[in-house]
Amino acid sequence: MEGGGEGASFSSIKRMKQFALIVCLLVTLLPFGPTETQWTLILREERQGERLYQSTVEAGDVLELSWIHSIEKTPWIERYRVKEDGTFVLNELVLQSFGAGTPANKGKLIMNDGLITMTNIEEAHEAIRWIHSHTAEYRLKKNGAVILESSELPHHESIEMVLKKR
Repeated sequence: MEGGGEGASFSSIKRMKQFALIVCLLVTLLPFGPTETQWTLILREERQGERLYQSTVEAGDVLELSWIHSIEKTPWIERYRVKEDGTFVLNELVLQSFGAGTPANKGKLIMNDGLITMTNIEEAHEAIRWIHSHTAEYRLKKNGAVILESSELPHHESIEMVLKKR
């Protein structure tokens, strides 16, 4: 009888040690798991700071801001990646022609079907600002899906897009 009791006790201790080892491994390895950081994407009226739109984004999300150029009447597309530190990184610019305000000597240039694509720009921005116009047909996409149409923001207002930690 006593031998059976010692065996049961040894088995319990062994299970407790295994459980403790698993807990230690989980606690040690958790910091090395996924590190995606969530941010609140905020569009606000720049002068007064009135919040006009907000949405949740994560590090790695791609935000696409597009509009029709006021003079040339051609599309202009900027693609930004949300970085872990809460900045927007301009990765790609798509347009039909060069002119004033077009970045020069940035990234790699590709010509395809009448469009100029600049890739690998890697330019960090803490905020993105523009004067909003319904005429310019601004549109904001997140990972390819439209999240904000031009008409959803006030006409002729200075807009600022920023990221705030959640």
